[in-house]
Amino acid sequence: MRIPVSFRRGATALAITAAVLAAVILLNIGASALFGGRLLFWDLTNEAMYRLNEETVSLMKQTVAEAGELNKAEGGEAEKVTILFCADADLLVQNEQTRYIYYTARALAKKFSSFVELKTTDVWANPSSVDAYRVNSYSSIYQTDVIVASGAEFRVLGTDRFYTYSEGEDEPWAYNGEKTFVKAIRAITRVETPVCCVTVNHGEPLEDETTYAALLETVRGAGYRIQYLDLAAGEIPEECRMLLIFDPQSDFTSGNYLAGEGGELGKLDVYLRNANSLFLFAGPQTPVLPNLETFLEEWGVRFARYYDPETPTEAQGSYRVVSPMDAVDGNGGTAVLAAYETAGTGASVTKNMRAQGAAPKVVFPNVMPLEISPTYEKEISLATDTTGRYEFGKYAKNDEYRAVYNIFRTAGADRMTYAEVVGSDGQVLPDVTDTRGNYPIATLTIRYDSQKEGNLGLTVERNSKVCVFGSIEFAANELLRSSAYGNTDLLLEIMRGMSRDTRAVGFAPEWLHQSEMGSDYYSESGNRTWAVVLAVIPAAVALGLGVFVLARRRRAR
Repeated sequence: MRIPVSFRRGATALAITAAVLAAVILLNIGASALFGGRLLFWDLTNEAMYRLNEETVSLMKQTVAEAGELNKAEGGEAEKVTILFCADADLLVQNEQTRYIYYTARALAKKFSSFVELKTTDVWANPSSVDAYRVNSYSSIYQTDVIVASGAEFRVLGTDRFYTYSEGEDEPWAYNGEKTFVKAIRAITRVETPVCCVTVNHGEPLEDETTYAALLETVRGAGYRIQYLDLAAGEIPEECRMLLIFDPQSDFTSGNYLAGEGGELGKLDVYLRNANSLFLFAGPQTPVLPNLETFLEEWGVRFARYYDPETPTEAQGSYRVVSPMDAVDGNGGTAVLAAYETAGTGASVTKNMRAQGAAPKVVFPNVMPLEISPTYEKEISLATDTTGRYEFGKYAKNDEYRAVYNIFRTAGADRMTYAEVVGSDGQVLPDVTDTRGNYPIATLTIRYDSQKEGNLGLTVERNSKVCVFGSIEFAANELLRSSAYGNTDLLLEIMRGMSRDTRAVGFAPEWLHQSEMGSDYYSESGNRTWAVVLAVIPAAVALGLGVFVLARRRRAR
């Protein structure tokens, strides 16, 4: 039977159509793989978010050279830097915030292929794949984390470390991913490693590394090199970014920076005026230290001491929180399960911990309440769309602005929480209690400062931070090495946030125009024009070809 000509032509047309569709699909797949894999796409975002700026390239070249010289001087071989994302690539690309970070890492790996390599893993499906990067076997690593490693050195960076946030807000206003990566790379290659100075000349127990080995292990895991410091005999090193004072047994010598006087506290004052940090642990048995406690009051924090009305100038002991309904030691009630602050700057410290579903329990054993200094004004913030109300203290005088925030509190009085007084001999004073509840037990004070950076008129933060914990036993080895509590995770969050950023001229953050990161970000002014042009040109070409073919067919008839 002879096949009709019309049928043959229809079959041919169908085959051609199918072939064209298949070619288009294959072309799309190939183009996506090529452009995505080689970063050959055209970036239409206003700030060109998917490329490396000149300052990044310049500082990375310097880092590569300095790391090479350091390895050569030590007789070793240079090791590659690995950037490891803790989620699969398709998940990273789908999320707005992680996509910026992922493509920045890919650009670094492409530009410096002999020095930087990029990898991904899924910590949910394969948690053991990141075991080498845990501070201890119980510290948490999440899908939103990015690990930067070289040899035995590594940094674990949360997504929020790559963005800039306004105080107390959850939505970022700028992207600083390039600076964050460069800072981490310089640290792990030991080109620029921050130092944590641990004071040892006031009877602190940290000089014996076995007593609080897990705490020192956590400090190193947060990215610091530990250096012991006799503050009376020596100066604070220039590379020191965090100074750790742990349960001092004798007072510090006074000093006034503004008056040009030295002393240990004068040195500490100068240090904290230069965008550095102090982390201090004390407890009910910490002796009264008039000079140090006066200095801390200037930073908004006062220890809860008990003064007998008959001898108001001499402390009779320190308050200690008792909370039988919110403790892990039964009726004793002195190993307190702390309550997270959920709003404000103090809550931002624990944001990553609270974002992972059930926030880990944090224990403060034998904890002394903290109070806002009387020189600070107490204020209650107004609730916003993203944050609730919270109390804080502020100081605004003599061109200084400082604010003290709570990170953790105890439960309220309705949970039978109260404070008893413990004397210097460790005995509880009878019939002396405070029953208000809701005692602050961990605080963060920030001295706000900023400076101009680059030629864009933007400012960058150069804030100083003082963090105070009212418990020594918080850092006990058995707690920091326990899978049941989040004490280690909390210390890591605080200490990582205390390390000052690398400050390179022109290293300004990329400004996100929209209040929320979304598809609207890509339709700003000139970008919209380019998007329209690129969409119209293919359609116009296709229409023109169609008209041309139709005209030729009509003439052929």
